[in-house]
Amino acid sequence: ALPILKRAFDLEPRYDEARRIYAVGALYAKDTALAKELLKNVSPADIANDDRLLSAYINLGDFAKVVDMWKFRVLANPNSEQTHLALAAAYLKAGNRTGAIEEIKNAISLNPSLKQQGEFYINEIKAGRNP
Repeated sequence: ALPILKRAFDLEPRYDEARRIYAVGALYAKDTALAKELLKNVSPADIANDDRLLSAYINLGDFAKVVDMWKFRVLANPNSEQTHLALAAAYLKAGNRTGAIEEIKNAISLNPSLKQQGEFYINEIKAGRNP
């Protein structure tokens, strides 16, 4: 599929959607250098908010990039407990247990009804398990 995505991009390199789709294809093809080159002039907001790119980075196992994307989303929407929980999950996949716990606490502070479930997750993380 990558050659087809390249051809579509080459037809109109100024078309940002074709650029992003080509970058997604590059990530699935594990060509991170190509994806980085394609995305170098795309705004961080556009990258962070593109679920296709997020899925591609998850598939690639680049959880540092996934964390960065979720951090950007949290900054843009700090009152969403779901966004904080997604960042917590990304931190956990990236091996940052402390960051995961902090984000769960942030989600609980935004929505106290999450307290019981959140505390369960925190205790599981502290015990070395991935809930």
